Amino acid sequence: MVNRKGFTLIEILVVIGIFAIIVVVGSMSFFNLFKGSARTKAANLVKQDGEYTMGIMTKMIRNARNISDCRLGMNEIEITSPDGRTTTFSCFNNPISSNSAKLINDQLAVSDCNFDCHEGTHGEPEAVVINFTLGTGTSIPLVEQVVVDFETTVVLRNIPAD
Repeated sequence: MVNRKGFTLIEILVVIGIFAIIVVVGSMSFFNLFKGSARTKAANLVKQDGEYTMGIMTKMIRNARNISDCRLGMNEIEITSPDGRTTTFSCFNNPISSNSAKLINDQLAVSDCNFDCHEGTHGEPEAVVINFTLGTGTSIPLVEQVVVDFETTVVLRNIPAD
């Protein structure tokens, strides 16, 4: 009768192999969790900035007294506020701006931005459709990039009657 104390080489190799598989699967899950977290952060940034920008433009256009040069497919819209001040929302050269002040984060990129002005019955603007696409810039890795479309229709309420 042979007294065996310890493990054979085959048993040790099997345990090491199983342990290596567990480590590889665990590390892949761990890295995927970080990738998902980074993508979620990017999506939140895009949505937050887009909703903020849309909210500012919607509020100001809704309360405008006048809109200059009302037509479809504009990259820029000029409004006159109730206090008589002029504000220009622009989509030229990527950022959405209000009188040259950027409304979005520098890390984000704007595409397909336009203002469609639909005239009412007396030649005054009745509604403005704001449409833009906001996404993460090219500095963010491809797997973390997010693109969100924003669109709303603003019905003007302060256009003076004839």
